[in-house]
Amino acid sequence: MFSKRACCFRIYLSWALSVAVLCPGYAIASEMKARERELQAAVEKVWPAVVMLRWEKPGVSATSGVVFDESGLVLTHGHHGQESREKLEVVFPDGTTASARLETVFDTYVSDWSVIKITDPGVWPAAKLCDGPSPDEQDRCFHIGYGGDLDIMMNPDDADRSVAIEPTLRIGQVLAVGERGIYADCETVAGDSGGPLFNLRGEILGIANQPKYWCVPQKTLEPDLAFGVVEVEQEKRDLGFTGKDRRQLDPHRGLDAEAFERLTDQARQATVDVFVGDLQVGCGLAVRPSGAIVTKRSLVLLANGRPRGSISCRLGDGNLVDAEVLGDSYEDDLALLYVEADRITAATLDDSSSPELGGFVVAVAGSDGTLVPGVVSVTRAYNLPPERGDLGAFLVAPHQDGVQIKLPEWLAKEGEKRNEANPLAWYTYGELEAGDVITYVNGVRIRTVDDYIKSISRASSVAPVAGDLFELTLKDGDGTRTTLFPAQPTYRRALENWGPPSHRRTGFREVFSHDALVTRDRCGGPLINSRGNIIGINIARYHQHQTLAIPSQRIREFVDASLSEINEHD
Repeated sequence: MFSKRACCFRIYLSWALSVAVLCPGYAIASEMKARERELQAAVEKVWPAVVMLRWEKPGVSATSGVVFDESGLVLTHGHHGQESREKLEVVFPDGTTASARLETVFDTYVSDWSVIKITDPGVWPAAKLCDGPSPDEQDRCFHIGYGGDLDIMMNPDDADRSVAIEPTLRIGQVLAVGERGIYADCETVAGDSGGPLFNLRGEILGIANQPKYWCVPQKTLEPDLAFGVVEVEQEKRDLGFTGKDRRQLDPHRGLDAEAFERLTDQARQATVDVFVGDLQVGCGLAVRPSGAIVTKRSLVLLANGRPRGSISCRLGDGNLVDAEVLGDSYEDDLALLYVEADRITAATLDDSSSPELGGFVVAVAGSDGTLVPGVVSVTRAYNLPPERGDLGAFLVAPHQDGVQIKLPEWLAKEGEKRNEANPLAWYTYGELEAGDVITYVNGVRIRTVDDYIKSISRASSVAPVAGDLFELTLKDGDGTRTTLFPAQPTYRRALENWGPPSHRRTGFREVFSHDALVTRDRCGGPLINSRGNIIGINIARYHQHQTLAIPSQRIREFVDASLSEINEHD
């Protein structure tokens, strides 16, 4: 005789197995949500313990660390050039600050870590060091750290210590376990050094000190290593992470986009490819069946709002149709396009959902339905002030027909080091090189250097934002040719593993970040969460480990306002 409870369980089990067999997509989605909950639980547990370190000594950059004992002991990297007893400030994700001092530094070939002691009294949020066996290859892991300069831009009033400065989360998998550290494919940048790598139990696996490499302090203290030498670069070569036979890394970092297949049908059908002339510049999202499409403004418009060329969209059915601009928002870097078609599939924007830290997301990166998975990296959406830019990647000199381009010394040296015939090619959308003569900027005649400077500063109603596009007309024999050049914030290049950042990557009223690796020529498409809701549009590749998305609510407000304005004029 079976009890009623046992019978009910057998009926439920039979139903669940039937669903798994007949609806494999359901089982895959259920597994994804279970993994998502596991990750979010681990992140929630350790998030409060990941700290930013601000050194008292001038000129030393802020870096990352993690509290590993509630008495206030902090682990970080050891290559900061500091000595024991130096003072610093520890900043927690909730904005709490504490005084601290550097206790011990290990900075050798064997190890690269140090211990800091919080000197203010208190019991501090702490994460646990992993005291179990080393992880296996392909085990899920995640990194949290204060990489890049996003933390400063989120909070321009640095004097206001009550404003929380958030770290960012990145997902990945273990690539290999080395002699003294762990190799993983969580993306990191400057500022992440000292940040912790965790397993899904929320235990600290290692401390970041090189790209793809986290040092394990416990291993470097083994007696037989006291005077040993471990050459990490040689180990990387042996494992196939460097050199011409470099191991092929998975841009998905072990995340499975298949689980999103059945959740993204509408979003994929509503995603279009956006072209200017014959060049595909990005993606867009159809938001009205009548033909309204949202995309990234700086992909299709110049700084002064004029279209940079003929615009067209390739729809989900493969048809390429002409597009015109209905409206734009310079503050959000958004443009609203219109295509004339019988009827197109339009997406439903979910303006009720907010991004959830650690939530699984997938970006649609083209009309072919390509899916790029990742996780939400922050706890909230934020304002990202504009980073000012100009055309300082090159110099100009007087010329009888306008102004002539010259390379600055630093760029010439960089081009020589990289064996580049034309160092300006990385920046421009067309051909531009030293010796070219500029005759017009955005249609304004240039006769002197002063004319050139004024034309740049007056390109829009406000000072140019880095990434704003300028159309340069160049003398070409007896005729002319045109090219596009984006304003630059600083004159360095960020060539990362998964492609360069967007030219326009700041100046957004409301964005959040995730770590799906969307290339800059695929921005403008939708971002979908694990429930199948479109929670935003990818607006910029910020840097190596972050893509920025504008929340759906902001997108809907922009679309409604643009269409309302058109109706009023009609």
